[in-house]
Amino acid sequence: ERRRKADGAKAAKEVTRMVRERDKTTKQQARSDEQLLAGKHKMKQITAVIDTRLAQTGFGRQVSDLFDQHLEAGKKSPFMFKYEELPLEYSITWRYHAPSDVPIGPPPTSVSSGGGGGG
Repeated sequence: ERRRKADGAKAAKEVTRMVRERDKTTKQQARSDEQLLAGKHKMKQITAVIDTRLAQTGFGRQVSDLFDQHLEAGKKSPFMFKYEELPLEYSITWRYHAPSDVPIGPPPTSVSSGGGGGG
């Protein structure tokens, strides 16, 4: 009789432990899902985007050289850079994105253009 009660108590403890573990996993998954929905996973890396017109000036070349020196020094760069024609001339902007080994381009446009598709 004692042995059966002891086995029952062990089983109850194991069930309780399993329920706690499942609840913990469920909470972690909910937190992870919330972060994905909020876009927080995209904030892990930055790409600096330098306007092509700025890149042709002395200041733009200095900025590019500083970015290159940081990479050449073997340090882990918190962001990468690329050149694009930006709407605001002579400007620099930043793109937050998921980790990548290459600079990230512009986000895809959600507005479709009228002409070029097939049909």
